[in-house]
Amino acid sequence: MKKVFLFLSIIVFSLVTRAQKDDHTLTFDGIGELKLGLTKAQLEKMLNTRILLKQIGLTESFTETVKTMYKGIEFELDLMRNDNVVAALEGVSTTSPLFKTPEGIGVGSDQLTIINAYEKDLLIISYGSITYTNINQIHASIVFVMENKKVVKVIVEPTAMFRDRE
Repeated sequence: MKKVFLFLSIIVFSLVTRAQKDDHTLTFDGIGELKLGLTKAQLEKMLNTRILLKQIGLTESFTETVKTMYKGIEFELDLMRNDNVVAALEGVSTTSPLFKTPEGIGVGSDQLTIINAYEKDLLIISYGSITYTNINQIHASIVFVMENKKVVKVIVEPTAMFRDRE
């Protein structure tokens, strides 16, 4: 009986740990559950709050950045409207060290670790940031904002090439 309980406890712990890891994964699709392309209505339901737009739909502006909290973590959401004036998530960023790429890169990582992790992929190193684009995932980039050669913020956004197609 004790062996069965121990076995079940290990399985439950593994599933909970995996769910938490998936919840904090930084990918080309987004950060955690905040995925590029989610509509304003979907975001409001997920965040359990109303997103008040001050530009989109009220002016000729096509983009707007909104700060919000989700599960106790601060995010910046970049919303963009389409021709139907429906705002959708165009980019998402955070300064939380909880979110990591599958390679373990996130806030707090150093510049050399990023270069070593993605040496076979496209890296654009500019003053203050490193932009990572995988040749198989040209729809989005992960931007690592740097200060003193350390990541202080991560951004997931469409690549310029993909954004121009829309």
